[in-house]
Amino acid sequence: MDPEPDTRPGPPGPPCPPASGDTPNTTEPLRSRVNHDRIHAREPTHDPDRWSVGTVEEVGERDGHWVVAVRTEEGETVDLVVTFAIRDLFLSRLDIEEGESPVGETVWYRKRGR
Repeated sequence: MDPEPDTRPGPPGPPCPPASGDTPNTTEPLRSRVNHDRIHAREPTHDPDRWSVGTVEEVGERDGHWVVAVRTEEGETVDLVVTFAIRDLFLSRLDIEEGESPVGETVWYRKRGR
């Protein structure tokens, strides 16, 4: 009797990594290419001294990402680049109506690498 053929869609998954602790971090090249900043709609409770606060001045899209222009407490403008998933989470946590602009809202942020 022949075994039934594998009819699952798509190619087989990647092989399991070896059990040793010497496995390379295969996500590192991807992480080093991603240049996303971090934003919060509420004051962070973790490491609050590592976050800056500002006001959303303008929002837009660039290269498949959401860009938030923020006026810092020093009066400078900083462009923050985040994914659309982070945009959706950020907007959902603001006290604004759906579809309303976040311009004028307070934002806590960290530029990548800071």
